[in-house]
Amino acid sequence: MTFHALAIDDDPAILDDVKDRLECLGHTCDGATCLNCARKLLASNTYSYILLDLQIPVCYGRKSRIPNGQNLLRDIRAMKGYADIPIIVMTTHGHDSPDLAVEVFRHDGASDFVKKPFDNFDQAIREA
Repeated sequence: MTFHALAIDDDPAILDDVKDRLECLGHTCDGATCLNCARKLLASNTYSYILLDLQIPVCYGRKSRIPNGQNLLRDIRAMKGYADIPIIVMTTHGHDSPDLAVEVFRHDGASDFVKKPFDNFDQAIREA
């Protein structure tokens, strides 16, 4: 079985890194650089799991904000067919305090939380 992921991050270099890591695991991946791009891909594709940076813009080139990613996470959970798929949040935030991680697990529906620069990335993917 081939796993197909959606990776959402406003940094194209991060998306390239994620795609390389997933391809090494034998997975395929679509990438989105903003909330609107991710919504379009979600509407037209099916994914095995999602990797989501919380700090993303609504449209590419605009200011990135954490609430945009949190809103997208909640929207994905509400979409038909996405209530139970793994959503792994990947972010640089939360290094100093677990508050953000607790919030995205309890209130927003995240399955796992990976801190950039991806110390436990491969393990989180395998567990998902």
